[in-house]
Amino acid sequence: MAEPEHHEEVWYTQDNVSVQINGPHKVDTAIGNLEMAKNRFGIKVSWTPTKLCFKQDVFSADDEASNAWEELSPDAPVAYRVLKEPKRDSMDAVHIKQEHNVVQPFSFEIDELASYKCKSTDDKHEVTLFLVDGTRLPTLIFIQERHRHFIRELETFLRFKISRKDSNLHVVVNPGKDEKELLEKSFEKLNLFPDTHSKGIVSRFFNDPYTATMDGFAKVTNLVTGSGPSTMSPRRYHSIDEMMELQPDSFTGLEIANHDEEPGFEVIVRVLPARPTVERCCPLSYEEWVMYYDSEGRISNEVALRERIFRGGVHPDLRKEVWTFLLDYYPFDSTYKEREARKKQLKDDYFRMKLQWKTISEDQESRFSGFRERKSIVEKDVSRTDRTHEFYEGANNKNVEMLYDILMTYCMYNFDLGYVQGMSDLLSPILMVMENEADSFWCFVGFLKRVASNFDMDQMGMKTQLGQLHDVLAVALPKLSTYLDEHDSGNLYFCFRWLIILFKREFKFGDIMKLWEVLWTDLPCKNFHLLICAAILDTETTTMMENNYGLNEILKHVNDMSYKINLEESLAKAEGIYLQLKDCLRLPESVQETLGIDREPTATSCGDVTTETDFSYSSTMVAQPKDSPQSSSSVEVLSEADIEARCPQHEQQA
Repeated sequence: MAEPEHHEEVWYTQDNVSVQINGPHKVDTAIGNLEMAKNRFGIKVSWTPTKLCFKQDVFSADDEASNAWEELSPDAPVAYRVLKEPKRDSMDAVHIKQEHNVVQPFSFEIDELASYKCKSTDDKHEVTLFLVDGTRLPTLIFIQERHRHFIRELETFLRFKISRKDSNLHVVVNPGKDEKELLEKSFEKLNLFPDTHSKGIVSRFFNDPYTATMDGFAKVTNLVTGSGPSTMSPRRYHSIDEMMELQPDSFTGLEIANHDEEPGFEVIVRVLPARPTVERCCPLSYEEWVMYYDSEGRISNEVALRERIFRGGVHPDLRKEVWTFLLDYYPFDSTYKEREARKKQLKDDYFRMKLQWKTISEDQESRFSGFRERKSIVEKDVSRTDRTHEFYEGANNKNVEMLYDILMTYCMYNFDLGYVQGMSDLLSPILMVMENEADSFWCFVGFLKRVASNFDMDQMGMKTQLGQLHDVLAVALPKLSTYLDEHDSGNLYFCFRWLIILFKREFKFGDIMKLWEVLWTDLPCKNFHLLICAAILDTETTTMMENNYGLNEILKHVNDMSYKINLEESLAKAEGIYLQLKDCLRLPESVQETLGIDREPTATSCGDVTTETDFSYSSTMVAQPKDSPQSSSSVEVLSEADIEARCPQHEQQA
């Protein structure tokens, strides 16, 4: 960002231009002035706030320190920590920062602009600016089509082209670089031809692209296989049939197309079926929920219930009850009496384990280094976990104490794993929903059983997921996958934060609760969270590729997306990608295994889905409870008397 300069000549100014300030718990709007000014370095664009408008129906936003993330190197332990952590010695010395909604002005030199995206509705017009370093600036909101004046001024100094893939994206055209220059730069950065001048290779590429490309692929193969010039055998080109025999898995799902307009080429493409459009539903309602109970309190149709939750999530008022089933606190086939007995037993077990660490004396602790280390990490993490949310804000907050006690008790429950930074992010929403220490603990245990490999110190769990995601992208989004590989981003480390705590820092609080309960259904396939990653990246593909983002710019862009991702669109797109891959008749075995897609000979043309818990999945309907009346509506509305008659003990259990 450019520093303010003196002796500026104002070129353009516009008042009443708003920006949205996104946080995990609220969205504020700030009104300010937009300005373009000339200085001795060129043209500077700046926005300065004049007024902050608060929304009263949402919680307070996270401050900058609580949202800052330390960069993770690929060789670092699987953990993260928040920067600017408050220093303290114990839980009794927690320093609580007062929340301040500070709106930062921003400015940039016009030659730093890479693209802008326009989005208009009936009452407002949004312009989002992207810089060449990957920064996504706060979206500018104009009224009465005043955005046209701003864009017209930008076009005075820059030339734009409309993206072919996204008509709302306008990309800066740099007339100083033609195709050959860009290709030369790519070859030099990739170092594919270290012994040959890139300009000569580029000339060969344009004159004889087939031969030049084959030479380039040979170089890449040498890098991958480790073979060098001294071990290379005389070059021999294989036929397509021979190559498929040599590499059967690599070419699974590939089709060969002959193009007469370009003699000498046989283009190998993976043909995917069209991606279907998926519509999602409203959250599970109370009237629907009680219909799943039989007279003794068992869930009568677990499969249908899971599908219903997958389709629309759960109403916030029901989460406290529904989550206990999704997180294995209660078995789905348990009765009211069985759950009452189990609740009592688990409560006793929890407080017995809690007493174990509570009764450790200072003298014992001085000789118990493992306990001291875990205690120190827990104290630091608890002091900064969602402290600006109303549930955890303020000094001497009992909910913060419960968060601490649960995490310390988990160390005793699973001392081999202990506590790893980031676990507090997973517990925080659970405690907020359950509002009970013992219940929250056992739900947290159920959650960690699903994601414990994320916190392995050897990183194998995370490395495996990143590799699986790369395989999925190579099939579902091949152009993006190739682009990332060519821009030093094929390791997908920018997705690390998404995976390790399941998008906790990417979505607002209400959205992350819905996302998690959708994932807990284990539908529509194994590792659905990887398809959510793919869906988010698919949405951002045009922005990243049209702006020619490299690794640093991609990292910055992904970080700027935090709390701005549309959950419902991402879930619908992720399911669409799944259905698209499921219908692909030649899907690589690695992707089939990752997603649990069955390719048995008896399968239908679309294939079947096999999940870890063997739940069925329907892509065309919203499941209804077993034995419920069929009607044109997926919801059966009951009177209070009907509900009480159907589930006489339900109210007491709730």
